Amino acid sequence: MRGLILGMLASALAMTAELAQAGEIAVIVKTTGSNFWQNVNKGAEAAIAAQSEHSFSFDGPATDSALTETAEGTFQAFLSTDNCGAGEEVAKRMIDETGTTGKVAVMSYVAGVGSEIGRVGCFPGYLAAHSDLEIVGPYYSQSQMALALNQTTDILASNPDLVGIFGANEPTAAGMGRAIMQAGKAGDLVALGFDGNEDLQQFVRDGLMEATAVQGSFVRGEMGVNAIARAIYFDTRILIMDEPTAALGPSETAMVADLIRQLQAEGIGILLVSHDMHDVFELCDRVVVMNKGTLVGAHHIDEVTKDDVLSLIVKGELPADWSARNLEAAQ
Repeated sequence: MRGLILGMLASALAMTAELAQAGEIAVIVKTTGSNFWQNVNKGAEAAIAAQSEHSFSFDGPATDSALTETAEGTFQAFLSTDNCGAGEEVAKRMIDETGTTGKVAVMSYVAGVGSEIGRVGCFPGYLAAHSDLEIVGPYYSQSQMALALNQTTDILASNPDLVGIFGANEPTAAGMGRAIMQAGKAGDLVALGFDGNEDLQQFVRDGLMEATAVQGSFVRGEMGVNAIARAIYFDTRILIMDEPTAALGPSETAMVADLIRQLQAEGIGILLVSHDMHDVFELCDRVVVMNKGTLVGAHHIDEVTKDDVLSLIVKGELPADWSARNLEAAQ
């Protein structure tokens, strides 16, 4: 039986594929020491307990990295938090609690990583679209609680009129909460966090924070192992991938593209649902445009340009002067 690898893409995990033994599902995570990933481990254990065909291991590096290699004869499953959606949900709660005017500070962590782009990028975007709240920041803690504490202390002192503050990951929110406590500002502004370790839960109970957004870490582990088991059992030949690169950074997006190419080379058919025109033209053989369940157009990728496809999306038809073309031949 082939070896198996499960990687949680959104949080950049990695180990080499050779770790997986025959019949083994290797859950490889960002860092084995955090409460979040230990809860992923519990979910994976629950899924394994429900079947008897495969063994299970849990491992991971000490620092952030990425799946850099794939092994011959392995399955991979990638699970990702919808960080943009999460950022928007936190923004909705902020508006509900603060109203639509005032200043809100954004305490981010590491600029440019995949989760930060979606989570922190979509938070102010939603506020701008649905309120007149003014953004202060973002500030970057480098995922260090002490730095987040110092940054928040300075921001509270220089912006006494803040109505809200958002700590965008676990160590940042923990430092933010401690700064609010030390400044005696509990209840004076709306503080929202992200992730749910015991410290953040206690901050909510103590009134230092209004709420914290929690990722389903247990479900991640359970769903990931079940996805691998299904792929093996049914010998999957067709995959449907719905916006697989949404809210991912450049390196994670490239990783997904490499995986799609590998699956194509193995003869697996892929239905890629995407709004990203670059992905469509880079990875697909045919493009199909639908509007409200109605087929608008279907063409081989060499017959159309990006402008042609945009015309199908916006107008529901190809340009008036369009004719089928082979772009590679024309070049």
